[in-house]
Amino acid sequence: MIQLFKHVVHPEAIQQVTETLQSGWTGIGPKVAEFEKTMREYLDTPHAIAFNSGTGALEAAVACLTAGRGDYIITTPLTFVATNHVILRAGLIPVFADVEFDTGNIDVKSVQKLLENSFIRPRTKAIMVVHYGGLPVDMDGIYDTANMHKMDVIEDAAHALGAKYKNMMIGTKYSRYVCFSFHSVKPFAIGDGGLLTTYAPEVDQAARLVRWFGIDKTTSDRFTKDGYKWDYNVRTLGYKTHMNDIQAAIGLGQFVHYQEDSAKRQAIVDRYRERLEPNDRLTITNIRPDRISANYLFVILCISKEIKEALMQFLYENEIQTGCHYRPNHLYKMYKNCETDDGCKNAMEFFEKAITLPLHTALSMDDVDYVCDKIEEFTRRL
Repeated sequence: MIQLFKHVVHPEAIQQVTETLQSGWTGIGPKVAEFEKTMREYLDTPHAIAFNSGTGALEAAVACLTAGRGDYIITTPLTFVATNHVILRAGLIPVFADVEFDTGNIDVKSVQKLLENSFIRPRTKAIMVVHYGGLPVDMDGIYDTANMHKMDVIEDAAHALGAKYKNMMIGTKYSRYVCFSFHSVKPFAIGDGGLLTTYAPEVDQAARLVRWFGIDKTTSDRFTKDGYKWDYNVRTLGYKTHMNDIQAAIGLGQFVHYQEDSAKRQAIVDRYRERLEPNDRLTITNIRPDRISANYLFVILCISKEIKEALMQFLYENEIQTGCHYRPNHLYKMYKNCETDDGCKNAMEFFEKAITLPLHTALSMDDVDYVCDKIEEFTRRL
């Protein structure tokens, strides 16, 4: 079976974890600090705070907003529910903008339309965007809109480590809240983990408190040359969402190969496009000339829901796993009463027609060609 996702572990990660286990220190400590430093340098950002998941990073970002219970955040429906669960958990309310049908990214025009509503506008405190599949959103459009209305932007960059918008890395020094995920199926996979980057020292300070129960000193901070200092202060409410040294050790080992892994993913995407773009029975999610994708997902769009379902079944019968990213969140029971832009028609059509094909560094080019051969075999019958 050709898997949809597959996590490849590099030997450097195993070595790093072995050293960490042998050190006797597995909580938040020196490896986490080293990992944060590595990410700061890679992303060219002054502050990077490591979490146990991308969801933890999002929770911290939302906690840093100047927002009160019942306030709105305009967000995308085309995402894993973690994006919007953190809004609800904070006592805030998602308002769903529509997406661009050809990219899956949040549509700036839809955001602007929602902000023209006299009921929604005064209650909205932030815009939450997802760089769908690793392709950056229209950053200029989103930030221009947010600045016009004096509100924050949170970037859910779970798919987007290494992605670029106009030659600037997603998560670089110009963004206030950017949240990455290192879950086991992501392009940079360390089992699980997350990162919040920011240009703002006050966000860095607040996020570090939030990730560890509001405690102002980590356990490792309380170890000194004179021994263990037990005392600390609790300055705010918080979670237990910090990264530990085992996760950080995996990350440090995996990161050694991240550039070459990214190049391989790009080569796989290029082969898919070369083989499938001439096929007039389907389309491929679009790219933009001013953006570089991190290539988390490779998505094709069929001409109808029925053909999508038949193709997914055909590929499964031929030992090829596929997926669908994602069911629009406003279809779920817990979001059914949230405001939307006219039902998010593009997101609905995207969901009905989209198939995610296998994309990971364990794929060979023969695997990619086999997938394309089977898709072509199926579409010739239409």
